Amino acid sequence: MISNSDRPRLLFSYLSPTSFVKDDRALLEKYYDVRAFHFDAENNASARGLARLWGRQLQWLLRELPKADLVYGWFADHHAVLPVTLGRWFGVPTAIVLGGMDCNWLPEYDYGVWDSRWRAPLVRWAVQQADVLPTVSQTLIEAEERYSNWPALRRNGIRVHVPDLQTPHPVVPLGFRAADWSLGPAQRKDAITTVALIDSWRTFRIKGLDLFLAAARRMPEVTFRIVGVAPDFADTLREEATVPENTTVLPPRPREALSSVYQESAVYAQLSRVEAFGLVVGEAMLSGCIPVVSGVGQPPELVGKTGEIVPRPDPGEIAEALRRALRRNEASARRAARRRIETHFSMDQREEHLLEVLADLRR
Repeated sequence: MISNSDRPRLLFSYLSPTSFVKDDRALLEKYYDVRAFHFDAENNASARGLARLWGRQLQWLLRELPKADLVYGWFADHHAVLPVTLGRWFGVPTAIVLGGMDCNWLPEYDYGVWDSRWRAPLVRWAVQQADVLPTVSQTLIEAEERYSNWPALRRNGIRVHVPDLQTPHPVVPLGFRAADWSLGPAQRKDAITTVALIDSWRTFRIKGLDLFLAAARRMPEVTFRIVGVAPDFADTLREEATVPENTTVLPPRPREALSSVYQESAVYAQLSRVEAFGLVVGEAMLSGCIPVVSGVGQPPELVGKTGEIVPRPDPGEIAEALRRALRRNEASARRAARRRIETHFSMDQREEHLLEVLADLRR
């Protein structure tokens, strides 16, 4: 085994320890001496808190950059400015992964950085000064859709918001380890599940939970489940959103506990108004769920012909798509959904492509 001292050093900066950030860190630690910095803006959201974080990040960079070979960060936001700027000063190449809120903007849902007078200029600087921008979905580069603001056409993507962008932005999709997700039983009851961290009316609408509940009211004979509602928001949701009797609201589950959730479901629904990649969609498909997704972001590409893609946020059309998916409730359809992810979105594929991108920076 190669010791850390014999490996190139990579500085890894991130905002939140999400599952995809953890996956990338574990992947990179196989090849690099990874030194990580958690820019915990969620728990330091005040001006004073952010100033303290920038100060700590500056000290970390000044200590680590002289011996670093690469800088790697997740998301283009305020936390990426110092790594990119100092990386240039020290001659260390920088990669920033574009992942969603840095490319998409839904102003009516307060989603994205582009309506912020101070964050938007920082993001523009960061993406223009970085050496490469690995992007998890082609739709984050430039895309058009009507689902999020029906029937008006909406354009989004990094090239829409930074039209003069010159930084290379190769598409490197997220990957899945199929062995981590069992296909589960072939015979399943007619149950439909969606998974998302819901802690406010804002996330409720962004993740399309209003549409999910509206579809549930049209299908009283079917069991619906929402997994991921924060306990302090659950009571408010039940009181004000008129949750139908056939719908169960459940708290967040750790990632490793979601396999059994998926395996108890015939159909997995992701009706988001914005979705960069849709990691949970792929995990549910590996677990044998027939997918039903909104026509935004990467999820339609994940699904292909193995499920249903809803073109507009109409509860009646969504209910019909869910019924069609339930009619596919059989073993062959489950295997097809799993095979789609295994074939086109494996972690091995991400690893190979990402390592090529990073190797090019060091040549």
